[in-house]
Amino acid sequence: MPDVTVPHARELTQHLFRHLPPGRTAIGLALGCGAASGAVALAAARLFHARQFDRIVVAGGVAVMETEGAAALLPLLRRAGLPQPRPGEIEADYMARLMRAAGVPPARLVLERASAHTGENFAFTRALVGACRSITLLNCAPTALRVVATARKYWCPSETVLTFHPVYPFGIDRHNWPAHPVIRRFVLDEHAKMADGPGSYVARGFCVPVDWAAEAARAATLPPVPRRPPVPGPRLAPAAPRRPAAPHPAAPHPGGPHTPAAHSPAVHLPAARMAPPTARRASWADAAARPSIRAEAAPSPLRRQGPDAPRRSGRGADTEGG
Repeated sequence: MPDVTVPHARELTQHLFRHLPPGRTAIGLALGCGAASGAVALAAARLFHARQFDRIVVAGGVAVMETEGAAALLPLLRRAGLPQPRPGEIEADYMARLMRAAGVPPARLVLERASAHTGENFAFTRALVGACRSITLLNCAPTALRVVATARKYWCPSETVLTFHPVYPFGIDRHNWPAHPVIRRFVLDEHAKMADGPGSYVARGFCVPVDWAAEAARAATLPPVPRRPPVPGPRLAPAAPRRPAAPHPAAPHPGGPHTPAAHSPAVHLPAARMAPPTARRASWADAAARPSIRAEAAPSPLRRQGPDAPRRSGRGADTEGG
């Protein structure tokens, strides 16, 4: 298998991994993609629940495990946690089973179970749904150019607006696809199908040339996907009134139990800080009424105790003119 250089990988990504503006369409068309069909099915289910379309056509008549590269992609299928296809299960049945498990009602699914390739996907789908004003195409991301070019062979631009939703299976994206050999071979094959030359699908009549800028301009005219209204939640019962916190046992109120405000949190603080203001004022009054230690002490002989107190002479004595 040839290696892909970084410049070549960028060129292939720009050429194949294309995008069209999303919008609400009449139907979604999920195309079988071998072992990656499960990822396509889950992407279609997500868009259905997002109300991008109300009906899904599931196309693919080839057994999933008989497609090219399916055996090599089976480990990636298990690692991604996708349900494995049953023995002999064709792409349409496999995708429809996953969509039903994802909550898509069976009445919203239209199965096309006879096609063997992409051209027959569109030919048989056209026979099922007829003229359609808008379609969301879903397939693996590298097939965007070929899928839209093939769809234009069966639906002309004046009749149908197309948009393409790229699916990136197994954790593959626009940057890491060259790292996996099977995905690298898949991308190189897609490039060979759509490259200029006598062997391309356009030259062989499988699809028609497309103007991608014009396709993007038409897709931009699609109505936006409606936003799902919010689901009303359960009605909550009114909150019970808060009960007043119990008074701190170490700081009773003089006139009765102290009841703090209803919004005050119950914080355990020392008793002195929890005492009410009136109690603190009372303790200050008691302290002021008690005689001070200095008042209870004996009078000093060095200090005058009155106008008739005797004066002592000497150094430092309190004498007249001293």
